[in-house]
Amino acid sequence: MDKNKKVNVLLYETGTLNNSLIRHFSSSRYLSKIFVINSKIKDNEKVISIGHCSTTKIGEHKKFIKDNKIDFAIINNELYLLNGIINLYQKIIKLPAVGVSKKWFCLEFSKNYCKNFMLKNDIKTPEYTPIDDINQIDECIKKYGFPIVIKNNFIEAGFGSHICYTREECIKSMKSILKLYKKVSSPFCLAEKFVKGSEISLHFAWDGNVLLPFIPVKDFKPFKGTGKVLNTGGMGSYTPVCMNDSQKVMLENYINKLKDIFNKIKPDFTGIFVVNLLFTEDELYTLEFNMRPGVTEFETLIELFDFDLLEFYYNLATHQLDKFTIKYKENLYSGCITVVNKEFWKQKIGNVKLSIKEILPVNENNVLINKNFENPNNETELLMRKNAKYYTVINTDVKNPFKNIYAYLNKVDCPNVYYRKDIGKIFEKSWQENV
Repeated sequence: MDKNKKVNVLLYETGTLNNSLIRHFSSSRYLSKIFVINSKIKDNEKVISIGHCSTTKIGEHKKFIKDNKIDFAIINNELYLLNGIINLYQKIIKLPAVGVSKKWFCLEFSKNYCKNFMLKNDIKTPEYTPIDDINQIDECIKKYGFPIVIKNNFIEAGFGSHICYTREECIKSMKSILKLYKKVSSPFCLAEKFVKGSEISLHFAWDGNVLLPFIPVKDFKPFKGTGKVLNTGGMGSYTPVCMNDSQKVMLENYINKLKDIFNKIKPDFTGIFVVNLLFTEDELYTLEFNMRPGVTEFETLIELFDFDLLEFYYNLATHQLDKFTIKYKENLYSGCITVVNKEFWKQKIGNVKLSIKEILPVNENNVLINKNFENPNNETELLMRKNAKYYTVINTDVKNPFKNIYAYLNKVDCPNVYYRKDIGKIFEKSWQENV
């Protein structure tokens, strides 16, 4: 990339991940402006809010991109991707865009479609059965035994995966899914064989020609507070991940296999996606593809990147990953904790305000906070939508990043929120057992 080049970026919406992108892009020598769609952020010399694109005609949108000399767009929002916005950019606006096409977003939108893709390409995945009738559950129980995993076939829609230990739990899970999709053709659910093992998340960047893997991340999705939540998304993560020699070999073979598949198929998008993998003693299973960066997982990764993130995205958008080398900061661990509103498990529609009475500055231990909540005392730094349901705290450290994160959270008056307090101990135990 020409050292004198200045880049204008179009970013779709705010959120904890996009806020991390804004923060890192803002420190790049290559940045001219970041234009953020559908945002209430306060403008500054580098970041500009431009309203909602759904009210903008295509001709006006094309003119805006031309007048502001936009170099590329980044879209991480599932609704835009599902509605084919990448196709719009590729075929009509002719602007490079980082995000998955509508066809390839189906790998995330439909688990049954994703399973078929994996089977077709000889990617090992747990056995499963598509079901759309409660009466089918007995056959699945007989086939797979307990526990059995019940999944919503379609994109989460507030429903994650339920590990069921009784027939009653299976029926309850299925009924909660069927309520969501009364007018949608089957299958509604997947009944999947439960496979016990250790899970990791593996991100890839694909520019149309080169598939580039990042180091694995360990993420935590179950909500373990009072009450039961259907789906919160990531509750925390860390990287690097401690793996034994056998796991390293299995992972290397998996990466090479996926590279062969992508080089053969040549998917028509440029973007970053994440694969959820599960290690057993002698097998590596693919649980699912999520065709966007994982929110907490990629935020955790970003803090260890030892390169210009904007330059990387530019090379990705312009099909030049072959000219880029991924480097990581040495001797550092990165961790992330998600803080959610206690009312979030009720799955209420609409915004829920987090009650944060005191906001502490970034401390000497390099605690980084993504403010996904209202900060009335410093609105100029508000890069997130207001009244959101969660925010993330990220830290890098030479020993244990979670010590600083939990120390930070203990000093913040949050009478209204919940976060997992066990992830730091899991991180410590994992490395102690493998030293």
